[in-house]
Amino acid sequence: MAMTDAEARARIRLFREPVTLILVALVMIANIVPRNWMFGVRTRETLASEAAWVAGNRVGGLVLLAASVLWVLAAIYLPRRYVKPVGLAALLFSVVILFISQGWSF
Repeated sequence: MAMTDAEARARIRLFREPVTLILVALVMIANIVPRNWMFGVRTRETLASEAAWVAGNRVGGLVLLAASVLWVLAAIYLPRRYVKPVGLAALLFSVVILFISQGWSF
C-alpha cells in the first residue's frame, strides 16, 4: 500500500521527540555542559561534587539514549497511535530503574 503525503509526514513527525532526546543524551554523555542550575541529572548525590556530576550525567545520558532508541524502534515498527505511549513508558521506566539502581533520591 502506498502512503499519502499526509500519512508520510505524520509518520516522520513521530521521530521528533526521540531524536531530540538522543541529541540531549549525547551532550550528557560527552559532558559538554558544565554543572548548572538547569541541565542534567540534578539530584543531591550528583550535585555533591564535580566527579559525581560527570558520572551521574554519563549514566543518565546512557539510560536516556537507550530509552530514546527504543522509542525510535517503536516509531519504526508500531502503529502510530502506540508510538508516543510506548516511548513515554520507556522513558519513565528507565528513569525509575536509574534512580533505584544508583540509589539516588530527589
